[in-house]
Amino acid sequence: MERSSNVGTNDSSPRPVVAAVDFSASSDLALSWAMTIARAHRARLHLVHAVSRTLPMLSRHDVRSPLAEASIGKAGLHLEELAESIRSPDQPVECHLLHDRPSVAILKVADWERAGLIVMGTRGEGGVQDLMMGSTNERVTTGAACPVLSVGPDSKEGSLLPRDVLVATDFSIEADAAAIAAQEMFGIEKHEVSVLLVSVLHTPAGLETDIAASRIWGQYVAECRALLKERLAVLSGTFSLGKASARELLREGLPAAEIVRVATQEEVEVIAIGRRGSFAAGHEFLGSVAKRVIQTARCPVLSVPSLFSKRMRGRV
Repeated sequence: MERSSNVGTNDSSPRPVVAAVDFSASSDLALSWAMTIARAHRARLHLVHAVSRTLPMLSRHDVRSPLAEASIGKAGLHLEELAESIRSPDQPVECHLLHDRPSVAILKVADWERAGLIVMGTRGEGGVQDLMMGSTNERVTTGAACPVLSVGPDSKEGSLLPRDVLVATDFSIEADAAAIAAQEMFGIEKHEVSVLLVSVLHTPAGLETDIAASRIWGQYVAECRALLKERLAVLSGTFSLGKASARELLREGLPAAEIVRVATQEEVEVIAIGRRGSFAAGHEFLGSVAKRVIQTARCPVLSVPSLFSKRMRGRV
């Protein structure tokens, strides 16, 4: 089986795709991406929906409510109807109805099925931005041992694999993992994909009044630019580009804001970024930056755990 069919892994068979389902418009949009990627890799698709058997005001006493039981039955019916509408001989679909918190349910199924990708919708910025990121998306992206594709409400429908991909890099192993995952996930070496490798330098304050510091910073920027060109050459060789094309871009400013700005200006269809998760919580660029990119991007964001983190969790 071809390498690109591995859904973000190096195994010889395609890993399943797990899609979080809550029957919202955001969930439907994410599901369109999950179906496209699953079909491209001939991977099994798993739909996950989480429910509670108790009403919130009764949960302290764990009292079963007829209303809650009816709601659970209705959710199960809707989930199976949804699965049946997209199931085909060439696209197997399985349903998982769990009585748990959404983030826990998604991670459980991904773990049970050894998923190669989790796809979930986000509600973007708003009055409950921090709550939403804290309760579901952030917990999944930091807890998953596989890549997570977060699909915001402003994203386009995922009817085709993306042809314009932005890969964010800070020259770390996490960034390299994101580049490799994007290659395998979206078939970069097989299609006419445009890859934009972006690095953002967080400009220190006070350069305008400190000549010596400004000179040192200029040298650092030049070194980073050269390093970025070297990294692009390495990635180009790794991608075996074929029909694809690649270029690099170095920007200065706030990393998350610049990544999203470039993605919007260049009209990319997906952003790929690494994440460090709990194994290196003190690192800034691919920790809080990845979270902020997911919150504000107008296209789906593929967040990828480092190879180190995956090995520590016994997944590779």
